[in-house]
Amino acid sequence: METIDADTISVASHPGYARTGLQHPPQHGLGHWWSTAFASVASQSAYEGARYQVYAAAAPDVHGGDFYGPAQILLGDVELTNVVGQGRNLNAAARLWSVSEDLTGVHFDLPTRAVSTPIAVPA
Repeated sequence: METIDADTISVASHPGYARTGLQHPPQHGLGHWWSTAFASVASQSAYEGARYQVYAAAAPDVHGGDFYGPAQILLGDVELTNVVGQGRNLNAAARLWSVSEDLTGVHFDLPTRAVSTPIAVPA
C-alpha cells in the first residue's frame, strides 16, 4: 500500500478460539469429552472473539501491517502480535496474489516491489 501511496491500510487479526458454532466436535466418546473440556477453559464467546477484528478495523492507533490477536494465543485481551513463519514469506504472498487474480479473473495494475524487501514487524 505504501508503494502505491494508497489512502488505505491493510491490517490483520484473528479471533483466537471463539465459540462461533463453526466447530463440529465429536458427538460421543472421549473426543466429545475432550473437546467440551478444552472449549470450557480455552475458548471465548463469538462476541469476545470479534473484539480483535473490530479493534483492527476501528482503533485510532492501528497502522498498516499490524496484526492483532488474543494475548494468550486462543483468548484474552487484544494485543499487537507478530506475523510468524509463512505469514512473512514474500514469495508465498506474491504467489497467493497471482493465484487469486487468476482464479477470480480480477487483475490489478499495481507496481511491484522487490521480493527481498523485508516486511516490517512490530518489536
